[in-house]
Amino acid sequence: MSKNLKKLLVAVMVVIMALAFAACGGGGSGEEEPAEVPAVSTDSGAISVTPLDIPDYITEAEAGKERILMAKEGDGAGSGAYVYIDGSKTEGEDITWEMRCPSWKSGEEYTLDMMLADLGDESEYTKTTIGGQEYLAYEANSTSMNYYTVANNHPVLVQVVGTDEMDEEAVMNAIKSIKYNY
Repeated sequence: MSKNLKKLLVAVMVVIMALAFAACGGGGSGEEEPAEVPAVSTDSGAISVTPLDIPDYITEAEAGKERILMAKEGDGAGSGAYVYIDGSKTEGEDITWEMRCPSWKSGEEYTLDMMLADLGDESEYTKTTIGGQEYLAYEANSTSMNYYTVANNHPVLVQVVGTDEMDEEAVMNAIKSIKYNY
């Protein structure tokens, strides 16, 4: 093999190794990719969400219910700043949804427009899309937002309380990550 051919082969191998090393993330910067945080799911798996990326906040599913709470440890729905995902049961009827959405019946067709009619004054709600899911947004007060949606005929409320105390981007990222698997 000629000397020039050997040099060319060495140069090609160096380029290939450099590209392979870069593709594997071995850039040598010393920075590690953040570990992917596993989603939290309800017992049935009907609702799952990536936890809030806010220090001291925990994400827990309520046993036996289609509810997930994201709040500071020790706080809960009704105290402090929190995000509360409240879905309907996968089987049977849920009294809270019967009161909010009287035309919803488990196992029957239910749409976002039907929910809007059930909720009342349609002018108070704004249709918005977050993470590919359409919601009815309602400003409950200056520090609370409610996002209502329907997932495969099941009503869901995402309640965000204490918006002035939480990182808005972290909250929106969590809402975008919600998966409805009804």
